Amino acid sequence: MDIHGNIEAFTGSQCIAAAWHCIGDNFSVQANLMQNETIIEAMKTRYEREAKLPLAERIFKTLKATQNAGWDLQWQQSAVIMIVGSNSGDFPTIDIRVDNETKPLKKLKKLLKIARWY
Repeated sequence: MDIHGNIEAFTGSQCIAAAWHCIGDNFSVQANLMQNETIIEAMKTRYEREAKLPLAERIFKTLKATQNAGWDLQWQQSAVIMIVGSNSGDFPTIDIRVDNETKPLKKLKKLLKIARWY
């Protein structure tokens, strides 16, 4: 999504069978290596349902819904939330990431809580 609200997403015909995307009102969700197509719908539904939450928490809830719907064909290993606000220049207002963890969302939730303290 660009600064004007234009949204584009593309999942080409040459992609693996477990790759999908969906465009909604002011957002898009993408997934690859997913167990089933219901994961995209779970992401879309949860993102729309959590509209009153701050963006980082809304994204976290969407990731959690992905996990609950079946997640990845391989394993869970990494998770990231990066938000760059319009008044922040080139610096993210939220930039938290978890790499090479067996339960990345558990650690990401903790890091989000810490980020909100600051």
